[in-house]
Amino acid sequence: EVIIVHDINTVYWRPDEPASFPGGEAAFDQYLHKNLQYPEEAMEKKIEGTVYALMTLDEQGNITSVDFPGDQMKYGFQKEARRVLMASPRWNPAKHAGTPVKAKFALPITYDIKY
Repeated sequence: EVIIVHDINTVYWRPDEPASFPGGEAAFDQYLHKNLQYPEEAMEKKIEGTVYALMTLDEQGNITSVDFPGDQMKYGFQKEARRVLMASPRWNPAKHAGTPVKAKFALPITYDIKY
């Protein structure tokens, strides 16, 4: 007999259905455009680039952590990305076997100066 036990601490990297922002990608892009501020230090030095946020969401779609693994660009990019992501509306949670689950995924955020 096989007994399947759901571990409440399991965080899925590849759930059957990934988490999504309410309204889809276009709505998320609009949210970032409206809320993301270019860090002053980066603006002064005319630095552009992309940071990769590693987000963890709970079963309700709340972002519980935002990390930046590895040696990424500084200049305030991570701090600002974390601020905006942690303040974002609740996401549609990831699902595995039809059940909402905790999930992790990486998200690139690109900063470019518009002249």
